[in-house]
Amino acid sequence: MSDIDKSSVGSSTFRIVGQAHPTQMEWYLDPMSIEVLVDSKLVFRSQVEMRNSQFDAELIIPSDSADSANPLDLKNYLGGFVQSALDAVGLIEGAAVDCEITEMILPNAEVLKLNSTFDGLGIAGDEQMLKRLAFGAQFARGLRLGLADFRMGIRSPDDTAFLAYRGIDGIRADIAEREGINSEAMSWERMRSITGITRSEIDGVKVLADVRRHGSLAVLTGEDREQALRLLQKALVSYATWCANELPPLPVLLARGTNATD
Repeated sequence: MSDIDKSSVGSSTFRIVGQAHPTQMEWYLDPMSIEVLVDSKLVFRSQVEMRNSQFDAELIIPSDSADSANPLDLKNYLGGFVQSALDAVGLIEGAAVDCEITEMILPNAEVLKLNSTFDGLGIAGDEQMLKRLAFGAQFARGLRLGLADFRMGIRSPDDTAFLAYRGIDGIRADIAEREGINSEAMSWERMRSITGITRSEIDGVKVLADVRRHGSLAVLTGEDREQALRLLQKALVSYATWCANELPPLPVLLARGTNATD
């Protein structure tokens, strides 16, 4: 199957299962696999198949590599492999097909239940903060697009840094437009003063984002992704608070109902 000598090295298998959305389309994918050479030495195998929108994928690597690997980083790689296959299906069918991973099975048969949350990323919030974010997104473009980038950054591990930086840049552009700031440097400075995030924090995400923005693949660790998402999260919460204090409230739109007697 690969250049790995199983008899001497041994191999470990990581599996993910899940579904492709929209599930009612009953997506199919015949078994396909790929072998990848890493650092000119290690060969590993990824494979996936799908029936009735339910997919099963596995990653086979040498056991000595598995011992030091972060299972969630492997999940992100394998999920990216599946999503790429679904994107190929979507291109042919003219559809957006999304990958939802529900379980990961480790080599020791332990089952990890997964969902679309990012462990440890939640923040203490209240109803007022929720309203600031949700209502503010209706009239502050930087909030609306930034919230979407945050969602997509969780869903797409390869693109997390790129999307986080784009969300932050979107807040900057929104502020510049609102306040009539024509200098990009001054708009960045104003954005930092409003959100409380620093130049060094932004630069740390930008380095990773630029790799993806220029068409290359940025290999992000779980720590890289958390750093990028937390920075965008902080910027969005701070900007929502600023909008609630500085901008006029949303107009209340009332619609009068009509009936046959009017």
